[in-house]
Amino acid sequence: MVRSAARGFSAATPIRLLDLLNFAKSGPAGSARANGRRLVHEEVSVRLGHQLVRIQRLGANPRLRSSCAANLGVIAERLQHSLNENAAVRLSERDKRETHVALFTKLKQRHATDLQLVARAFKSLCDSLDAQHADSADVDAQLDAYFRMSLGLNVLIDQSLFVDEDEAAGRGPPHIPGIVRERADIAPIVRDAAEIARELCERELCDAPEVQLAPQEPCVPPAAETSVPCIPHLVHAALLEVLKNAVRASTLRARATGGEGEPISPISVRVAPSAEDVAVVIDDAGGGIARSRADRLLFGFCRSTAKPPLDEGDACAHLASGGSADVDASRGASPLAGFGVGIPYARSQLRLFGGDLRVLSVHGLGTRVCCWMPRDALHAHEEIPLFP
Repeated sequence: MVRSAARGFSAATPIRLLDLLNFAKSGPAGSARANGRRLVHEEVSVRLGHQLVRIQRLGANPRLRSSCAANLGVIAERLQHSLNENAAVRLSERDKRETHVALFTKLKQRHATDLQLVARAFKSLCDSLDAQHADSADVDAQLDAYFRMSLGLNVLIDQSLFVDEDEAAGRGPPHIPGIVRERADIAPIVRDAAEIARELCERELCDAPEVQLAPQEPCVPPAAETSVPCIPHLVHAALLEVLKNAVRASTLRARATGGEGEPISPISVRVAPSAEDVAVVIDDAGGGIARSRADRLLFGFCRSTAKPPLDEGDACAHLASGGSADVDASRGASPLAGFGVGIPYARSQLRLFGGDLRVLSVHGLGTRVCCWMPRDALHAHEEIPLFP
């Protein structure tokens, strides 16, 4: 029934930043805002249906631990519940702010731990496949599609909720509501992410390297402009993930080679604007990754060199029962620390609207990560995962 219903919804519609921005600019009194709400409601239903089929397929993997497979069933139940709630909203109510706020607030709360639960459930399976040198391409592809669709779904819901919140508060021009910015300066986003990355490393390892932001190279305007259209919190999250890895690897490398108190090589960060995009280049001396393991470890989901803060089974049970995703925050770890979602998810966050993330790692030396944010991101279409 679920499969046929999901197929009946047809393919998901790719999101554009420009469409999200126009929805925010439409103003509460016009018909465009009401039409936008109806379209968002329909699109959220389509994506929930697709995610339900994906999570059922992931949970049916015979190699998955039975306890974690059962907990993926909890996500399926949550998705089915959300689908039923969306379908129950009368057509005449789907363009109303109050309806959207109530519906999407409950949806966000219900699915707050889904990503963490999936990551924790599959960590042991992916480790086992790697240890056996078994082909994991199918699992990687399914996880990639699930996480990418979740990202787009969250963007739709967040934009709708933020626009509704601003409308309720009476905030109007020149303020533009929502999560999209036509011109967000990347440089301060980088600085803030670097500060947080150092704080997290100091909390976990009691030390952290300096993060040196190189002076911007002089160039001819408008290339010198470091502002681009983007969703700032997604760019911040992606850069923070890269910087967390860099400062942690450099700290551990210094300890391994010289012990406690050994000076830690600083992290170099450069913001490089060009006519096409703004790039952020992050270099560390954390020892790098062996070439034979780099692609799978960096871009295969649920691979990590960090130790998980909790046993996967315990964490799955905690999250499935409604526990907080931040159970390990007091131990200085992010909710997904040690479960190998960070870098591939960061790449998905940047690719959502035309950006990218690439890695060059030299074993024994260190790693360079380049993150690009395009200047024409407003017109870039989200790349929708193929429906299973």
